[in-house]
Amino acid sequence: MDRSQCTRVGDSVSSFISITSGVIEDSCIGPLIFILYVNDNADLFDNGCLSKLYADDLKLYTSVSTVVDLENLQSSLNRLLEWSYIWQLKISYMKCSLLYINGMTNPHNVDMLLGGDDIVGLTVDWVKDLGIIVDRELKFSKHTGNMFARAHARATLSTNVPGCSNSYTCLYCLCRPSVRVWFLCLVPTFQE
Repeated sequence: MDRSQCTRVGDSVSSFISITSGVIEDSCIGPLIFILYVNDNADLFDNGCLSKLYADDLKLYTSVSTVVDLENLQSSLNRLLEWSYIWQLKISYMKCSLLYINGMTNPHNVDMLLGGDDIVGLTVDWVKDLGIIVDRELKFSKHTGNMFARAHARATLSTNVPGCSNSYTCLYCLCRPSVRVWFLCLVPTFQE
């Protein structure tokens, strides 16, 4: 299939170039094609490791009780790396992190490697996943603090919104959505 593309900026158009692989950015079908392209990587993990895929993010997790569990995790990382080489998709190592839950820090002192690089140095105390900050104790205090700081900043701005004569209405419109979403996460049985 012969495909080509050009770039348009205002009235100017570049010359056409041939496309040999990939998906054109901002195309309607691009996200679907990408999901079809990467969806099989969930089949790589069959040794107790589970994965979650959302767009181009992959979460790989497992329960670690023994050294064998860490070896299985390392095996899954190796298979993921092999898959990425086969499909020519580079892993963004700077976006990779390792989070031990329940306060544990590498319980069996096994170095986890990704492409020959030690990722123990990428061990973190918290991660931001789909906008929610989760820490190693599975507490949401950092997320809550950030959310209320953001709501406070919006509340401060609401007093300076031009054309808004009622500051309560401005505050309600700017702050309520983020606070309400978090409140419903904390108290799912709440009904308005």
